[in-house]
Amino acid sequence: MNNFRVNNPLFMQFQKLVTIIRANEWWAFKGAPVLATAYATASIFNIPLLSLWNSLILLLISLSVVAIYAHLLNDLSDQDEDLIAGKSNALVGRSKLFKVISIVSCLFFGVLSISLGDLIKLPLALAIYISNWLIFFTYSIPPIRLKQRDILGVLADTIGAHLLPNLFAVVWIAHVSERQIPLLWITLVGTWSLASGLRGIFWHQIKDIENDRLAGVKTFAVQTSVKTLHYFGKWIVFPIEVIAFTGMLLVSNNLLAGVFLALYLATVWLRYYFWKIYTVIVLPFANRSTILTEYYILFYPLAFLVISVWHNWLNVIILIAHSVLYFNCLWIWSRDFYVLFRWEIPIYLNKLQVAKK
Repeated sequence: MNNFRVNNPLFMQFQKLVTIIRANEWWAFKGAPVLATAYATASIFNIPLLSLWNSLILLLISLSVVAIYAHLLNDLSDQDEDLIAGKSNALVGRSKLFKVISIVSCLFFGVLSISLGDLIKLPLALAIYISNWLIFFTYSIPPIRLKQRDILGVLADTIGAHLLPNLFAVVWIAHVSERQIPLLWITLVGTWSLASGLRGIFWHQIKDIENDRLAGVKTFAVQTSVKTLHYFGKWIVFPIEVIAFTGMLLVSNNLLAGVFLALYLATVWLRYYFWKIYTVIVLPFANRSTILTEYYILFYPLAFLVISVWHNWLNVIILIAHSVLYFNCLWIWSRDFYVLFRWEIPIYLNKLQVAKK
């Protein structure tokens, strides 16, 4: 199977495309939680997910186009810095025509998304969507280039990558469901997405701090310190994130999400106990995972998908489609869970019995 992948031209082209658009950095980490917010919003409105299938597809496509545009724009602006720091950049060595076509294609599909979604008739959703495009432009392109403007760069990345996509999901689902947006719900979603996004960009900037220093990129981490970001992320941002997300689960009245949270935390503890895989809040280190990231990617959407199937079995179509789109996330957790309960725990219990004898 691996040999087929290596030698298959179609698969190789697909891999090149994934590398160019840096899908591994946003497809699961940012895409799945936004879809989960859409599922959760539909749950609050008591709308069957299957009736929203076309709206969910449009939501995924429209936000994916923004994500691709953001990463292409960032690579386009970071070419010189990445060369100095020795970082990979998918646009280095590409022709000017390729770069222009890439950006223009994104803009074309963005306009197409606005047209297909009829966002002209929905000013709030249109404003959020256009703002999402503009903020990534100001983040990357000189002379504004917020990326190098201290805390403004952190806020721009967080707002563009997390806050606006989640707000767009809430507004879009409310629109197609013909329901009023609950103020408490959109406030909690906004607070959670902003806080979780801040923690994510802190992690990213700390991870890249040496490369950024070498390249002369004045990120917030470079101009302050790792200690500052760690303290702020751990003791201020993370508690706000947890409180807001807890509020979301309470408002949505999804008990299964709580059960899944317990299952996730148990998995985290078992990985640490048997494999010494540590879980961190902000600081990136080898053999460490970031707390709640896997939950947001895997269990947050699954909690609402499973409940939707419980209420209407036809929603299993959406559950299957989502599982296929994010199969790798489900596979990694399932593999670990199987190995832990099939081998690690039985071997440990057996050792205890032998020790007692």
